[in-house]
Amino acid sequence: MDCPDLLNRFRDFIEINGLIAPSDRVLVAVSGGKDSVAMLDLFSRYLPDKRDRLGAIYIHHGWDPQRHQNEQQFVEELAERYSIAFLTKKIQPKSQRSMSLESWSRQERFKLLSQAMESGRYHLCALGHTRDDQAETVFMRLMRGSGLWGLAGIPVKRGAFIRPLLGFSTIEILDYLRYRQCRFLEDPTNRDRRYLRARIRHEILPKLEADFYPAVQQALFDLSQDISKWREAVTNIFPSPIMEEKGKIMLAQSAFFSYLDIIKKFWLQEALQKATGVLYPLRRSHLYRVSRLVGDGKTGKWVSFPGGVRLYRDRDRLVFTSGERCKALGIEFLAEKRMLQNLDLSQDPYVEWMDGDKLPAPWILRTWQPGDRFQPLGVPGNKKVSDFLVDQKIPRCDKDRVIVLEAAGRIVWVVGYRISQIASITPKTKKVVRCEVCWLESQSE
Repeated sequence: MDCPDLLNRFRDFIEINGLIAPSDRVLVAVSGGKDSVAMLDLFSRYLPDKRDRLGAIYIHHGWDPQRHQNEQQFVEELAERYSIAFLTKKIQPKSQRSMSLESWSRQERFKLLSQAMESGRYHLCALGHTRDDQAETVFMRLMRGSGLWGLAGIPVKRGAFIRPLLGFSTIEILDYLRYRQCRFLEDPTNRDRRYLRARIRHEILPKLEADFYPAVQQALFDLSQDISKWREAVTNIFPSPIMEEKGKIMLAQSAFFSYLDIIKKFWLQEALQKATGVLYPLRRSHLYRVSRLVGDGKTGKWVSFPGGVRLYRDRDRLVFTSGERCKALGIEFLAEKRMLQNLDLSQDPYVEWMDGDKLPAPWILRTWQPGDRFQPLGVPGNKKVSDFLVDQKIPRCDKDRVIVLEAAGRIVWVVGYRISQIASITPKTKKVVRCEVCWLESQSE
């Protein structure tokens, strides 16, 4: 390949896919690796007014402080060399997550990039995924059973995020960097065989190319392009049943169930991705359980999905609700504001309705401690939680597992047994909150 020609192909790829408007300001996500360094260099040549329209950002993950500090310094020096703005953001560690570390970090990274775009007044954020990344992603999703939705792979553009290197191979990128004499950093995790992507990249795909078909990666990339066109056709032919209201993702029930199963699964996967920010594989059983949920005809029941998400039936809509998992207690906690006239009182002891105005932050879920007191609903005055549990004839072996919900330091619910009088709904109540606790061990469906 003639390396100088890569800039022309880069320009053509951007224009053919309509990635950048003439006045757009672009924030380039740079890790210091070969792909992002090549992308930054190409953008510096593609945008002649780069000082005003281009910026670089480094996301500090915090897993390896010294390495990330070196990478940040390297990217900052690159930005200075190109005379463009430099930004950095750091992912804050979180001990409890409802998804894998990899998925959670990806979600946090996108949040920080979105925040940086907003604060820096950038219209777009460029990510350095290549054709090789696309092939690896498609193969990985094929193994995980992500279905046709997942086989579309990484989109060239989704919202404000663009991937202008998606049409270029790693070999082309390395040739370009040598031609331009650009230095880059090696990410040690790229060769760490503990990661599935690294095994696919360095073991599985090379083995398939050597022993079976030398153009495996190209075939996987072509498949992703064909599926992307299929996805585009589906969205044009079958109107989306997905709705978004007050931050919640919902499906219009009548529109959703008017489609064939393969189209229903497509829109269900699309809605789940919007609700979680992650592409989780869906099984046929998920669609079956959604159909059963609606066929049952009862409001308030739910179906579990990957990522700690549940789908509730609410009259003519199906509503996705996120839950917070507390693995230390072995539970998942869900809280949802509802209209006062739409109470669906459940006999489930792990579901309670409370007055939203009587639940000030912070909320804390914990096991009960000796000396804890609360006012049980319907009982005058305060009572020790220990005495209350005795009155309820809770076996000694179960007492240590009893959990309480605190609101601003006051116990408002002894989970599974009684809410506090102070949190009860009265004729003066204006806002209600539906709270639910689920035991993670029992979520096997």
